[in-house]
Amino acid sequence: MHRLVRRNARYIATAVVVLAFIFALVAFVRIDSGGDSGGPSSVAGGLSGSPFPTPSADLPTGTARPSASTSPSGDSSVTGLPKTLPRVTLTPGEPGGFTYANLPSHQLVLSASAAVPVRAVGYLIPTSKDHPYGKVTGLGDRWSLTTSVYGKPDYAALFIQAGRAGVPVSCTITIDGRVASAKTTSGAYGRALCVA
Repeated sequence: MHRLVRRNARYIATAVVVLAFIFALVAFVRIDSGGDSGGPSSVAGGLSGSPFPTPSADLPTGTARPSASTSPSGDSSVTGLPKTLPRVTLTPGEPGGFTYANLPSHQLVLSASAAVPVRAVGYLIPTSKDHPYGKVTGLGDRWSLTTSVYGKPDYAALFIQAGRAGVPVSCTITIDGRVASAKTTSGAYGRALCVA
């Protein structure tokens, strides 16, 4: 008999600990619910008691909208913005994604040109909704991309590189019709970066 108890002592100890935990949990739930001995309903009462906050009328529900005082244009159609945020903010939109709150829009034009076909260009436009980044290959001697950007600079970066012959390649970034950056490569495999 002692051999059987010795061999199974670990299992017996584990069973005792598990039972003690279950009894402690049941006692806690009964104490938390005010000693109610109503059976299964007392467990539910203990879980919905005071330790867990209940929804309050003070908490926001639905979609928060900016007030006219926080929006320079008085536009209250922008969603996902509590009244306490600054008016130029990138905040989560509803049901997902991002909403740009009253940020000024600008027309941006990226362009590259050379006397020979341009091998490739790469660009990064973080606030563009339709062309945030990309690499374009197999171009002719001229290439351009037009998109809308939002907020304040830095709007975009355009990467160019010359070929083995070193024929210069030029890049230009135009914002609202004004040239904001212009560069030209120099030498074989020369590189340039337009940033605006």
